[in-house]
Amino acid sequence: MIKETDHQSFVICDDDTFYPRTWFANLIDPIKESPVNEVIAHRCHRMILKNNKLLPYNSWEQNLTGSNSSAKDLFPTGCGGVYIPREIFSEDFINLELILKLCPRADDIWLKFAALYAGIKTRKTAYDFIPIEEVSTEVSSLMNSNILENENDKQLKELVNHFETPLAELLQIN
Repeated sequence: MIKETDHQSFVICDDDTFYPRTWFANLIDPIKESPVNEVIAHRCHRMILKNNKLLPYNSWEQNLTGSNSSAKDLFPTGCGGVYIPREIFSEDFINLELILKLCPRADDIWLKFAALYAGIKTRKTAYDFIPIEEVSTEVSSLMNSNILENENDKQLKELVNHFETPLAELLQIN
C-alpha cells in the first residue's frame, strides 16, 4: 500500500474498531487549519527511556489524554487512527521484505520508526479516543502476542539492531 500512495499522505485505522462519526474530522482538522509535517494521532502512548534504554512497551505511559502537543517520544496507536505524512518514508521503510523480516505484526512500531528516522514528531490531538473493539480470535491473538507475550518489545529490538542508531539519540530532540 505504501508504494501505491507514493507522494501522498494517508490515514490508517484498525478494521476491528468502531469509530464515531466525528472521528475522521477530528483527526484531520489540525491539518486543514495549519498543514504540518507531523504524524497526527488520537491515541498515543509515551515512550519511556531510562539510562538511555527504552523501557518495555508495557511500562510506557499508556493512553495519554488531552494535549494537542507534539513530541518525538509520543507513540501513535493505529486503533485511534493515525495521519501519516508521506515524508516519513525513506527507501528502507517502504521495503516490504524488510518490514516482514523485522516487524511483521506491529505496523504501529514500524510507522513510528519511519517517523523517528525522518526526524518527524507525533502530535496527539486533543480528542481522547476510547476504542470499542470487535471481539474476535484474530484480534485477541495479536494483542496476546504483541502485548502480553512481549512481541512488541522483540520487534522494537529488531528495528533498533537493524538500523544501528541508539533510540535515545532519535528521541532526544523534542
